[in-house]
Amino acid sequence: YGFIGGASGKISDNTVVFFGNAEMHPYYSSIKELCSRNKIAIKILCKNMPLTDVGSIVRIL
Repeated sequence: YGFIGGASGKISDNTVVFFGNAEMHPYYSSIKELCSRNKIAIKILCKNMPLTDVGSIVRIL
């Protein structure tokens, strides 16, 4: 929950998406390392925008 929770979501077992440019987040390198260690790919939607809290991103089955 919170800002990152509203700007990101896990859309499959091995993929997390961010709405906005997550690479600009001060902890992006730590987020990227954590995902890498857990074999989770990072996808960025709307990379030309800052991270934006869209409320929630949910996986649709």
